[in-house]
Amino acid sequence: MSILPSVYMQYLQRGGTLSHAAFFAGPEGFGYPGFELAHFCYDRLVSLYQSLFRNVHVLTFEQLTNAPDLALANLSEKLGHTMPRLEAQDTQRVGASLPQALAPVVRRLNQTRVSTLNPAPAVALTREPGWMYRALGVAARSKAARSLLHHRPVSDYVAAHFATRFRDSNKRLAQITDGTLDLSGYP
Repeated sequence: MSILPSVYMQYLQRGGTLSHAAFFAGPEGFGYPGFELAHFCYDRLVSLYQSLFRNVHVLTFEQLTNAPDLALANLSEKLGHTMPRLEAQDTQRVGASLPQALAPVVRRLNQTRVSTLNPAPAVALTREPGWMYRALGVAARSKAARSLLHHRPVSDYVAAHFATRFRDSNKRLAQITDGTLDLSGYP
């Protein structure tokens, strides 16, 4: 469930202008592909890989983030190859999204920039929005803003609209991975 808000926030960083409700409603017509719920039914992808490859090892995102060395050691054992240990700098977060509370501001800013998702804005202030996002990031880290930024409207929307949508997919995923995948934190 945590990937869906992340996908939306990344969509905004790419220049998207849709509200989260409109984005999650899915694609309309042709052009840039929009949100597709089936893309996040991972049993489909794992089944495809299992049909194509003899040896498929599946990890959850939580396994990779909570214990990366253990996850890589298990992968190494499964594949019969040695894997290098991660260095501290290899585990730092890169490309983190802005806080969800800023989504409406980012959407408005995106209406003034040229991007793949908005090729012809009514007013084009910039093609390179990096400075806008950096300024928002600095503002978000200020003491005054921290308390306001705990509001997570996209996560709330996702929880309300998708809470049970992946249940069947996750059951199939548990079956095709022979119960070796810890899905206890998933619906």
